[in-house]
Amino acid sequence: MQNENNPLIPPAALDLDNKKINHYVQSMSINVHHFYIHGTVEDDIGMYCDLLNILKTANENDTVIIYINSEGGSLRMALQIANSILSTQARVITSLDGEACSAATLLFLAGHEYIVNPNCTFMIHFYTGGAWGKGHELESRVNHLGAHVKKMMAGFYEKILSEKELDDVFSGRDIYMDSEELLDRLDAIANLTSETPSITNITEKTTGPLKDENPKKKVTKKKAKKKASKKKAVDNSPR
Repeated sequence: MQNENNPLIPPAALDLDNKKINHYVQSMSINVHHFYIHGTVEDDIGMYCDLLNILKTANENDTVIIYINSEGGSLRMALQIANSILSTQARVITSLDGEACSAATLLFLAGHEYIVNPNCTFMIHFYTGGAWGKGHELESRVNHLGAHVKKMMAGFYEKILSEKELDDVFSGRDIYMDSEELLDRLDAIANLTSETPSITNITEKTTGPLKDENPKKKVTKKKAKKKASKKKAVDNSPR
């Protein structure tokens, strides 16, 4: 008997002679990825390639949890990670595990959902950087960087800071928050719209121990020796 009334169900699915409807199983791959950003956010893309690649290639069934305990660091590296979080198809949860200061606050606020653990520190300030070159190059660089960073910071921080607080930051004020104050500010924006990320102050729990992707591989850091240069240059990467 043909199933003409419902073309979504194949004719073979209706087995009227056996008085039953056949059962079909569709399997879907669901992955939960865990990453830990502890210490300085280094200006080294090689350290974050795995995280960036997962964010670029994950699908809507995947979850990425990023645990943050960082004093900040390279602004341009933090922005690349934050932009990858904002554009990924996966669900990204950022967890404040100890402190998030300076550039690390961008990583936290880029998440779709937040975990705020007790006794943590959250610190926002204006960028630190330098420039090297001829006079007109310095002027162009400083003017561009100031306007660019202000616009970028407003986009991330306007959800938890007032306009006056943002202006204070641009004038040199450092704003510190503990876990309770950060939660209060996040709760305030959650009450304004249903589209804001969900917030929790409990530690993320997993159903089993995490497995290292490369358990036998030892990662060691080697400090490269730099040859002395005749000219000294100031790092123009804002931090």
